[in-house]
Amino acid sequence: FQPSSTSAKSSGYGFADK
Repeated sequence: FQPSSTSAKSSGYGFADK
């Protein structure tokens, strides 16, 4: 599971910034 940087930040992950 690799969420996009934007989606990750929007979802509250914040780790998939690359």
